[in-house]
Amino acid sequence: MESNNNKQFLSDQFNERDFNKWTKDNHYLIAAETGAGKTTLMLDKFTYWAKEKEKSVLFLCNRKAMKNQFADKYAEQHENLTVMLYQTLEKKAENFGAGSYVNSFSYVICDEVHYWLSDHFNFTTFLSFNAVNNCENTAIFLTGTPDYFLRLKNKLKKPLKVLREVNHYNNNVKLVFIPRSKQVIVDMQHMRLKKNEHVIQFNQYPLNLLRESDEFSQYDSSVLMSKDNYLYFLVNKRVEKEILNSTDENGNDIANVSVKWLGCTSAYENGVNFNIEGPVLVVFPSYINWTSLEQSRSRVRNFKNTSVDIMIYVPRKATLEREKENLIKIIDELKGIREAFEKEDDIDLDEVLALPGYKEGEFGVENYQDYIEYNEMTLLAYETQLDEIETLLNEKSISKYYYKKLRELYPNAEIKFANKNHAIDYDSIMKNFINVDRSDTWLDKVQQNKLGSIFAELKVDEKNSWDKVGVNKIGKVLKENHSSYSIESKNKRVGAKVETKWLLKKFE
Repeated sequence: MESNNNKQFLSDQFNERDFNKWTKDNHYLIAAETGAGKTTLMLDKFTYWAKEKEKSVLFLCNRKAMKNQFADKYAEQHENLTVMLYQTLEKKAENFGAGSYVNSFSYVICDEVHYWLSDHFNFTTFLSFNAVNNCENTAIFLTGTPDYFLRLKNKLKKPLKVLREVNHYNNNVKLVFIPRSKQVIVDMQHMRLKKNEHVIQFNQYPLNLLRESDEFSQYDSSVLMSKDNYLYFLVNKRVEKEILNSTDENGNDIANVSVKWLGCTSAYENGVNFNIEGPVLVVFPSYINWTSLEQSRSRVRNFKNTSVDIMIYVPRKATLEREKENLIKIIDELKGIREAFEKEDDIDLDEVLALPGYKEGEFGVENYQDYIEYNEMTLLAYETQLDEIETLLNEKSISKYYYKKLRELYPNAEIKFANKNHAIDYDSIMKNFINVDRSDTWLDKVQQNKLGSIFAELKVDEKNSWDKVGVNKIGKVLKENHSSYSIESKNKRVGAKVETKWLLKKFE
């Protein structure tokens, strides 16, 4: 390691002395979490330094919105900078070859390098990877989720130097819920929406996403998915336009999510950053790998008073076993076809084209180059997914493993196993007992009995079936659920007597 993570922003960690050490003898990785300032460092500070040295810079990224914003803001300032999509470079490689083009730059900066594995269904991601991997000059890789990229380490032609690791303390996640049931996930979303908070759900199943949108339609809901998705025609185009064009005339992000509940198929597909003011609940109702979790979660950026709570479903072993069986079948088929290619055996082209990672094209493998193009990243991507699932299946308790893993990812956050009690809006209950013109209220016996009965009906104390719940339990429940209210038992003088009463307070 040549840098530490003690400072929050990359521009405070790297300077001209570091830039001078980055030579063409190595590849370099900067693992930087969302908000660490990759853009400021590489497209401003580094590019300015390169310009002073009369060096050219190629910046590769995966999202059109990012490219348009960066091209306008930085390429005009730095004549030595070229901003390009990976897909554009892949077109160059497919049509003319990209090696000489990439080598014409002194430095190649690759943003979101997890793209090469996570987007393997694009069929051509290996072309941009090979063009960068084979370049003669200096390549610098950027990502907030390095695990996928590090699976490519053995394919790199040069030694990889890790200049920085992800600082998991640098994020805006406050609470992480591990729900006990699917119903808790639904109830929690309803509760947050009733409190006028935002909910963003990431769901890999488009049809389920549309059903979920109907479930929350009363709060104003919409979905966002790739134009390639077969259900795209059902997307609310007005909302999509607002979100995808949420920049001002200077290219700066603005908050423009008009709906309260927004469902997305994948952060990879959409490449959207969400700037939302106030608290946001990010929901993952089905199994999702750790890279996809972090990429999707981090789309909710630090904005005005933005705090993020996460709810992530823990898959059952039966679900993982089915997923494992499916992955093994695909991997075996892919390996079989690769072996047949190497032996130049006769192959049923229709059978090949039915597999993921293959399609008809004008380049591919040896004698089949007139028929098939394939993505060599596909097999590695499926093997990576299989490794994650086998790790989960080898655990005695998947829930405990999730707790441990989530603790590593979000060390500042509170991790909770959520039951139905966490989906109750306690503030809406407590406001009926507070004096409107005061921040604290002494409850009399009638009010105490009524409040205790309400909490008993909610079954907040599952170990007891009492008719009323005591003040200590109510206070604990309010604290655990981050209520705006607190309650405690205190002595109060009433005339000549000292009586024990309940004191209810509201935080400003």
